[in-house]
Amino acid sequence: KELGVETEIVTLQNVIPMYLWGKDKRPDITKKIIKPRVLYTGAPLHYNNKNKLKGDFDNAWFDWLIKNIQDDKIDFFVFGAELPWFVVPFAHKVHLLKFTKYLDYPNIVRSVKANLGIAPLIENDFNKCKSDIKFLEYAASGTPFIGSSFVDGNSPYENYNNVNQNVTPEQIQEKFESMMEVENYNKIKNDQYAYLVNNGKYLESQKYIETWKTSLFL
Repeated sequence: KELGVETEIVTLQNVIPMYLWGKDKRPDITKKIIKPRVLYTGAPLHYNNKNKLKGDFDNAWFDWLIKNIQDDKIDFFVFGAELPWFVVPFAHKVHLLKFTKYLDYPNIVRSVKANLGIAPLIENDFNKCKSDIKFLEYAASGTPFIGSSFVDGNSPYENYNNVNQNVTPEQIQEKFESMMEVENYNKIKNDQYAYLVNNGKYLESQKYIETWKTSLFL
């Protein structure tokens, strides 16, 4: 409008392609997971290896993650060209997944068979504009999610283990252990699958196709 152009801007929410992520659901577990596989798929821009900055781990997530790796409570998997600087002292306990083409990425995520997908964030203006793409990816891979969101009324995180900025490592641990209980684990995993289907979060879903058609005035 400032340039004198009258137009209507339509924003379409994120979706993920089922043809890449697959339609098969991971089976329910029948006993509590003792040493969960924890996956972090965030880009290295979420922290800074060169200057040793914690970035989006500059909160309770940092202490929680380090303690659980140190104590052999989790198997930690992380994407990147190199390990985050803060897990290098425990490199023998961490699995590095090399970045790859997006077409190959879903298969790698699914192959990890993670029991928990984490998405730590600190509260700032940039993160208030973050999308729900990580949640969608974890949900599609059958991985129970725990993370942070500061977007009011525009994120599924609130219903799926949202962790606020003031949480303590002990509170994350309590939530984490609760999620690994059989009933809770299966419910979260299956609720996440249902969220994708019921909200048209697959590229191929009729609901998303209708949204496109409406947006294009077809």
